[in-house]
Amino acid sequence: MQAFVEELQRICQDHPIQEKILVVDSHRIGDQINQAFLEAGYQAMNVKVKTVKDLAMDSLLLQAKKPFKELDPVIGNHLLYGLLTKMQEQGELTYFNGIEITPSFSRSIFQMITDLRLAGYTSQKFNQEAFISIQKAKDIELIMKEYEQLLDTHRLKDDAALYMEAIHHTKKTPQAIFILQSNLNLTELEYQLLEELLPSQVHKLPLPKVYGIPAPEHGSLRSIAWSEPTPFSYVYQLEDLTEKPNLSLFTSKTEEVELKHIFSTLKNNRIPFDESIIFYAQPDPYITTVYQLSEKYNLPVTYGEGLPISFSRPGRLVIGLLKWMKEQYSVKAFNEILHEGVLDLPEGAPSKTRITKLLRKANIGWDPNRYRERLDLMIQDYQAKVSPSISDEQKEYYEKQIQDITWLKSWFTKLFKRLPNIEVELSYKELLNAVSYVTKHYTRTFSAMDESAKDAMIEKIETILPFANVTLSLYDAFEKVKDLILTIRIYKSRPKPGHIHLTSYKNGLYNNRKNVFIVGVNHHSFPGAPSEDPLLLDEEREKLSHHLPRLQDAGKENLYKMLQLLAQIEGNVSVSFSRYNVNDNRAVSPSHFFLQCYRLVSDNHEAEFQDIKSMPAPLIPEEPLEVKDYWSGRLELDVEQKVEDKLLHEYENIESGLYAEAARIEGVFTAFDGQVNIDVDRYDPRVNKDRTMTAGKLEALATCSYAYFLTEILQVKPIEEISYDPSTWLAPATRGTLLHKIFETYYQTIKEKEVKPSYDQHVDGLLELANQLIQEQKDIQPPPSERVFQREVEDILQACKIFLKEEEEYAEEYDSLYFEYTFGVNGEVPAVVTLPSNDTIHVSGKIDRVDQSTSGHYHIIDYKTGSTYNYRDQERFKGGRQLQHFIYALAIEQQLQLEEGSVLESSYYFPTAKGQGQRYVRQQDETLRTNGHDILEKLIDVIKHGHFSMTDDENDCKFCELKSICRRNLYDQDILKAKQMDQSKEGVLKLKGVRSYE
Repeated sequence: MQAFVEELQRICQDHPIQEKILVVDSHRIGDQINQAFLEAGYQAMNVKVKTVKDLAMDSLLLQAKKPFKELDPVIGNHLLYGLLTKMQEQGELTYFNGIEITPSFSRSIFQMITDLRLAGYTSQKFNQEAFISIQKAKDIELIMKEYEQLLDTHRLKDDAALYMEAIHHTKKTPQAIFILQSNLNLTELEYQLLEELLPSQVHKLPLPKVYGIPAPEHGSLRSIAWSEPTPFSYVYQLEDLTEKPNLSLFTSKTEEVELKHIFSTLKNNRIPFDESIIFYAQPDPYITTVYQLSEKYNLPVTYGEGLPISFSRPGRLVIGLLKWMKEQYSVKAFNEILHEGVLDLPEGAPSKTRITKLLRKANIGWDPNRYRERLDLMIQDYQAKVSPSISDEQKEYYEKQIQDITWLKSWFTKLFKRLPNIEVELSYKELLNAVSYVTKHYTRTFSAMDESAKDAMIEKIETILPFANVTLSLYDAFEKVKDLILTIRIYKSRPKPGHIHLTSYKNGLYNNRKNVFIVGVNHHSFPGAPSEDPLLLDEEREKLSHHLPRLQDAGKENLYKMLQLLAQIEGNVSVSFSRYNVNDNRAVSPSHFFLQCYRLVSDNHEAEFQDIKSMPAPLIPEEPLEVKDYWSGRLELDVEQKVEDKLLHEYENIESGLYAEAARIEGVFTAFDGQVNIDVDRYDPRVNKDRTMTAGKLEALATCSYAYFLTEILQVKPIEEISYDPSTWLAPATRGTLLHKIFETYYQTIKEKEVKPSYDQHVDGLLELANQLIQEQKDIQPPPSERVFQREVEDILQACKIFLKEEEEYAEEYDSLYFEYTFGVNGEVPAVVTLPSNDTIHVSGKIDRVDQSTSGHYHIIDYKTGSTYNYRDQERFKGGRQLQHFIYALAIEQQLQLEEGSVLESSYYFPTAKGQGQRYVRQQDETLRTNGHDILEKLIDVIKHGHFSMTDDENDCKFCELKSICRRNLYDQDILKAKQMDQSKEGVLKLKGVRSYE
């Protein structure tokens, strides 16, 4: 029988009627003591469990003359944040002057001020000499003074004020029997209050003696009353051990396997859950893993320290909501919330898939106004399509589209009225109200935990709202909301019948369960490395109060707590650790505590860490709990095993995958590498004249014919979605289109006036035109911030200046004839290109500019607004990757019915700050044309043969959007090379022929 239970029973027998007050550190400990007392078969009358704060409040309720409110730490932290911000802005701080006032820094200062006040210090009673810096001491004293004034203003009392006043009013109560928990964790003021309150004679619940390490040295009220030692008392003094405790050890490969081993043990030994408890040294990843297992297998678990609120649907909704706001209400972020399954939409809402498609199709991007504007345009577009001439089926489809879009527009309009505009500065109260509104009205809840999380968040917000009348920077506002809400722990619970309990070993001293599992005792997690609080150093703590804990001693105290916990246990104990941390991707070593336990169990008192390595560390639990455990076991055998055909037929995907994998590791080109039976009548543009090619498609075919196969044959398309980037306004393609439009409009203007480019005469007009078109683009696509907008505008205007300077010199020998010349699109007739075989293909495209020289020949110009990285004077085709200059030369000659060879030059022109006006000119001579025609014929033959091999240069994959599909990087490079040199595949050889042209 545990000694503290026997002692409590003795006191109750000696004083059956008198009031008995059990003073404990927390009500959780009081519950554990009561539970142990009742389970031992005892009963008591008139026993009250009190914390020191309860005693202080009891005293104040009798004495207080003025009404007051107890300070919620959330409010105190918020008030201090505002106070620190104001003091720094007004230059009142010296030592802390250069430090950024963040929510985390404010929280640390709040904790320090709280600790100092609980140590008995105020701005009127302050020990400056205890600090290493007089400037630091003065800053802290000043902060404390301002903080105390804030509390007075709001009629709030923190714990220190409660204790100070209680000490003043408290009188000893000799008629009550006081029983103290051993090793009480008391601050200076709590200690003083007990000294004033307690009679001379008090009782103390004993704990078993622990040997081998020094016990904590505390004053009389905090001291430990010793009971007889137990076998576990000698873990660190093995030479005096006379009776071995019931201790077992094990190791595993991962934390998940470590926990599964425990559940297997409970199952195999038929151990009731409510007779078992799991203690962890550190909460991560054990809380997460146990929660996931409990959800998957419906295991009853209680959590002593609760769960992160992010485990709940309301918590994940708030995380998504904050991200949506931070991204200026981007559609991409909203769709993530939608598919997270945490949003409860009102009745009549379209399906999640339809909402996603409609929002992407609307091309909203971000910004609340664009939701309304773009959805309105979609409604108008579909309304215009509804006419008497269409079929009933089409009409029904359009009306359904209109109905869904109208619902979306209405819902977003209502929602955005409750959400803040995301500006440089933000009202904290408005942001909190928005989060509260969404949480109340749109959170999907499926469990008691979800409801608990929802209530906890709303309650926390309502607590802080009366004090939230401040304007914060955008960053600080979001950080404070995250600090307020996402630090909430939910589902905290005492051990319940029928449930296994999971908590920290620090909370387990009075646990009464007979089967104890202690997990995660590796050298990183336990007992913890010595640390230092940079705000309140141990050296300063020593001088201020012996009740202030020294962080350098934390490891020793943690070890003593663990050993005291063990000494209390009267049942079976299992101690374990995993050898690999999956999250940090590193090997893990056991703690010295685990080594000491190993020495005890093995009877080898001289054992070292090397000996622990002989312990097995399985990758799977002894008894698999789920399917993946079975497959992990197969992998752990590390031997090839033939899977029976009968089993494979039951898993068609696995069978197909094995077949594909076998083909991919062969050194021949197969159907799994891009070889297909192509429908020539449909896909060969020489046969199907409706299949118009473009320069871009042909260049893509030459760059990586497998990518061409995916996009043009299989019609695989990456999702086109505008992503919010706080550092970027225009995507490269959009920026290029805008510059093209500026250059085209400028040239159209001067052509009408029959003048040539002049920097001095035209620069102002060009910049004015550019600003006008930039503003139009801004209306279509709002920038993430004015700073980003101005930066990109400056870059565009610089490009315009470079363009005009270059054009002024260039135009001396050239006249511009056509701008944005299109063929094969928007109803225009395509260009016809004749191949060496005399077959023809149809080509479409848009030529940026067609110029004519003073000597009469033509010059094709293609604007490039990116980098010149891939362009070289000597690389005219770059292995087929640059064909546009040649194709456009042929196209314009055919379109304008010019003589063959009329286009003598094609150039890639870079009129930007990056390109510095560089021109890469390709002379369209006879050799180039002969080679170009051969390249085109070979590329079309690749399609005809259906041999779409992957690129031979991994640099082509850098910006490819199809990497996750082709997985070229997973191929063995020698095997891939062999496939690309397969002499039996005509299409592969044709592509190699294309690659030979530089």
